[in-house]
Amino acid sequence: MSCNLLKKFGLAICGVGRAGTIHTKNCYRNPRVQIKYFVEIDTTKAEQLKNSLGLESTKVVSVDQIDKVLSDESVDGVIIASITSTHQELIFKCIQAKKPVFCEKPIALQLQDIVSNSETDFEFDSSKSLSQGLTVNSS
Repeated sequence: MSCNLLKKFGLAICGVGRAGTIHTKNCYRNPRVQIKYFVEIDTTKAEQLKNSLGLESTKVVSVDQIDKVLSDESVDGVIIASITSTHQELIFKCIQAKKPVFCEKPIALQLQDIVSNSETDFEFDSSKSLSQGLTVNSS
């Protein structure tokens, strides 16, 4: 088995509002990351961000094309930075597609939404992960 240290981590970013733009710029600065997709309701806004960073190979798609993005084998992980009401559905789609996912807080509008849906039948790959963004203030 060979390890390709030059392979870039293919990333899809859902949502390019304030948080999504911050994540995009941080990922853009990482030479080991390639932003493959922006998934956004406002595709014009996503195109503007793409062009401002010179991300010529990044594809901009609307949210209704998320299944296409998740089935792309070049996508190694997903950042969810869209509006909170979309988090739960996107998380479960990522888990079902066996993609590691980082989700901005909160994960859902109500804890019960996640708890009740965690009983949904799907094959979970424990080698994949769900991470949540959390800011800790020390003041």
